[in-house]
Amino acid sequence: AGHPIIDSGTVDCPIGKVQTSEGYHRWACSSSTNSTDNSMPSLIKPRQAVTHWTLRERRPSNISLVELSPQTGRGHQLRLHMKAMGHPILGDSLHAPNKAIATCAPRLCLHAYRLEVDWKGHRIVAESTKPF
Repeated sequence: AGHPIIDSGTVDCPIGKVQTSEGYHRWACSSSTNSTDNSMPSLIKPRQAVTHWTLRERRPSNISLVELSPQTGRGHQLRLHMKAMGHPILGDSLHAPNKAIATCAPRLCLHAYRLEVDWKGHRIVAESTKPF
């Protein structure tokens, strides 16, 4: 949601788990594991997480199409890094800061249009069309 001010960048934000007031654990991202800010609980077992991003299109209604390229592969990494940038993914019912963003789309607006994997000495590439 929203339009990034710059056209590309990198999010380097460790990801770990935090304990909720109900006693559950959920994935979270913190801009600094040594932060003295008490508003963000300490991460449990934080691991480095890096995502490169490029703005591809500014659309009406304060919506942007952003290409994300994760350098690492942590749970919920893309969703948490977009939230950390202040631009949560539309339809993200777990990490959106409010219900309007979480429910404005019929599904999570996160789609892999290209995947590349090295497997047994071969590069496997899969591509699909973008659904939005």
